Amino acid sequence: MRTIYDSKFKTNVILIVQGEYAVAKYPSIISTTLGSCISICLFDLDKHVGGINHYMLPGPVLDSKEETIIFAKAKYGIHSIEILINELLKLNARKENLKAKIFGGANMFKKNLTSKPCSKSVAQSHTDIYKNISLISNTVGMQNISFAEKYLKTENIPIVAKDVGGEDARKIYFDPATGFVKLFRLNSSSRSNLIQNESQYRDKLEQDEKKEQKKSNEVDIDELSKKITLW
Repeated sequence: MRTIYDSKFKTNVILIVQGEYAVAKYPSIISTTLGSCISICLFDLDKHVGGINHYMLPGPVLDSKEETIIFAKAKYGIHSIEILINELLKLNARKENLKAKIFGGANMFKKNLTSKPCSKSVAQSHTDIYKNISLISNTVGMQNISFAEKYLKTENIPIVAKDVGGEDARKIYFDPATGFVKLFRLNSSSRSNLIQNESQYRDKLEQDEKKEQKKSNEVDIDELSKKITLW
């Protein structure tokens, strides 16, 4: 995440990428570029605060034994939306006043990428939401759209606007104070760059998960020693 001054908007613009989020309550703009990823714009018009997240997959994956759930903060929708809501509440937003706009979820990849459904209970109400998403959705984008809509419905947060699906990459500029979003559809060259970026980010997620899985399988002698009784 970084902040630049944009002469077109004559204000600071906060730029976020995959796995990031941003909230603001002062005159500012938050922007991101989306392919198959989803961004949810949440805002409270009474408090003039809002924020955006940017996630690539609905939820975490399981290890080979289907026991260890691997979370990665804002990388996944199930954490990213929760984090975004909580950060807005810290800025005095009221949950009952929150409204949402959803963007992204384009079909950017010919080969489908799915997150393995999770059956173990962690934040169970939302875990249930994405448990069967990969079975009913054919693309990453569709999975992300379905998860976002169902999550927000569970949280009783109304979706007042959305521009999702299709094959167009999108760049959005969001005004947290007003909830206004300006959307640009990107040309083919931008689409190619975005596909490359998303592919690299997907590979990074997979590598991170493998490292976490390996780490979780290693025996921690210090931790183990606490469980040993000497006679």
